[in-house]
Amino acid sequence: MRNFLKNILYRDIRLTEYTSITLNKNISEKVFLKIADSKIDVSDCHWALCLQPVTFGIWLSNDLIDLSQNKIYKLSFEMKNGRKLAEIRLSAIDEIREKKGTLLLARVDKCKLFHVFAIEAFFLYNVYYRKPGYSFKKFKSYVSAFSYPRKVRLVSFKKDEYYNIFPMDFVGEIGQTNFYVFGLRHTNQALAEIIKEKKIAVSEVPFNYKKHIYQLGSHHSSHLLSLEQLPFKTFESKNFGFPIPEFARSYHEINVTRSINLGSHMLLWGEAKYEETRSADQDHLYHIHFLLDLFLERNGSPYPRI
Repeated sequence: MRNFLKNILYRDIRLTEYTSITLNKNISEKVFLKIADSKIDVSDCHWALCLQPVTFGIWLSNDLIDLSQNKIYKLSFEMKNGRKLAEIRLSAIDEIREKKGTLLLARVDKCKLFHVFAIEAFFLYNVYYRKPGYSFKKFKSYVSAFSYPRKVRLVSFKKDEYYNIFPMDFVGEIGQTNFYVFGLRHTNQALAEIIKEKKIAVSEVPFNYKKHIYQLGSHHSSHLLSLEQLPFKTFESKNFGFPIPEFARSYHEINVTRSINLGSHMLLWGEAKYEETRSADQDHLYHIHFLLDLFLERNGSPYPRI
């Protein structure tokens, strides 16, 4: 019955939790922060940083800092034509203040989805996504968080003989500054050493190395291959000596200055001290939720799936 319904409702669409897509800078979605009567475009300055509970970081420049004194916010995910995809109610939990602005940290209280009718969203959850500990409320918050494409980058670390290279989509680069924010799972075996050494490197990588990128996904918590056993060559970053994949388009070396426990993930905040560009910009790998992929497919404007 499950496959029968899938063939009728979704035909050739591959049902998954997250869809891998590629794009460069042509993102079809916008994200707005609503505070009282203000509506601010935060498409380029908001990031999902934790899943349990779902937590966002939102960068507010100095001219908007007064708005951060509020406690209740809304994030509205919309298409560029104004059609709403999801709306999230948030509560502020913390902030990181810097000279050029403030990173507001806020947790999800409530979500509304508009990708599909409510009955279809509930059907999809019950038939395909439901599992122990994964409530419909949590499902909606995950869908909302990935209703905007999340870029995948590679993070590198090395100390003595130990190293780690792994992909992340909970990474934010704060425009017009040198700051970066990361959300790392507590299960990541490199986390304790990164916090101790206060150093990390992050690489921008093209989507066509997806196979290597996902192979490195097991490096979060599993046994690591030696650098010589990796299916690609690496080189050392200039100052830290961290291993960077040879296919990286660019990389930053970052000094970590602060860490905050958000729940399932640890927030790391840092400042880039060195940047190296090795090749021209190329299309990147992104993740979106299946419900956004389904919405775009039905409206004739899907992203290229990879």
